[in-house]
Amino acid sequence: MITLAILYWLASKIGGTVGVNWFYEQLPVDPNTGKLESDGVYGQTVQAPREQGQDLHTFVTLYVVVANGVTDKNGNPVPSKQATDDLADSIEDAVSNALDDSTAWTLTVPPTGQKFTDVRILTSTGKNTMPMMANGAIVKSLEIEVWYKKG
Repeated sequence: MITLAILYWLASKIGGTVGVNWFYEQLPVDPNTGKLESDGVYGQTVQAPREQGQDLHTFVTLYVVVANGVTDKNGNPVPSKQATDDLADSIEDAVSNALDDSTAWTLTVPPTGQKFTDVRILTSTGKNTMPMMANGAIVKSLEIEVWYKKG
């Protein structure tokens, strides 16, 4: 659930809504058709090992996909590759500054109220380009590392 809390935090920093363009434990591709389901950011948890007495530790892989109808502040179309890069850069910036941002130290999952404390969010990888989707969408991935306590 820490991944979901991080998605809520990132959406509050960058813009968007969890469940609309920020997705928890989903992939951006329909496994039956191979088609892109929706533009957005897809967070998947990769649990890390933990030694006795240490805080909880996990990795979160974020897949960023922007393929459709993005415009700049003047209403001009933005190429999907640029829009995807811009969103991935915004995520990287938020994560890179998380240790200096007190809003990242205690995270909550709003629908359930589940709380995580002593949260430390760090970059694990930079943005990587994934294979292009059949519809021409560019997918970027980046991984973040998270240390936290429940409660």
